[in-house]
Amino acid sequence: MGRSAQSDSRRRQPDRYLGHRKIFRKTPSISIPETRSSSSSASASSESDSAAVIFRPNTTELAGKRSRGHGRRITGGGWLGIGFGLMILAVFTSSWAWWAGFDLAVGQHSPAYYKEQIPLRQTVMAVSVSVPALAGLVAGFSVFARPRNALRSIAGVLVVVICLAAAVLCWLLGTEAVRRATHWAEHTTGLT
Repeated sequence: MGRSAQSDSRRRQPDRYLGHRKIFRKTPSISIPETRSSSSSASASSESDSAAVIFRPNTTELAGKRSRGHGRRITGGGWLGIGFGLMILAVFTSSWAWWAGFDLAVGQHSPAYYKEQIPLRQTVMAVSVSVPALAGLVAGFSVFARPRNALRSIAGVLVVVICLAAAVLCWLLGTEAVRRATHWAEHTTGLT
């Protein structure tokens, strides 16, 4: 066995943090001699007589897939990106909550119209509060993700605070819209 083949078989993977301890893994190498077939060409057969194929699977991909089961693990930056995207969506749901509680012509609708509006406004309130709450939760994951990063943690805390304020705003807009619909359902003298 030559010097380069020996160093290849002893080469180690870089340290990988798996759970509570560092694990060194040797890269497995399998030496498979090629067989000569009767239909092979003369130029290919001269090279393959003395050469052996070395098979070395990518163990970093295998280790990542073993720890999660399937797919790739979401990083802290990924969680922050998802949280930021949901925060942008929360702007639209906040405007939807404001629009759903806006009454233009109060005297032109019957009490039955406002009774029908109560479940719609409750649904709008639930959706508009859940989107910024989910965005804050996802951004909170990015704050505690490992490896820790100061800039990502600061940005994650900022997104959490903005999403908390948006959730409170949507809650106030939604409860006010439901209260007004209930009030106008009981006290309106509009068309019947």
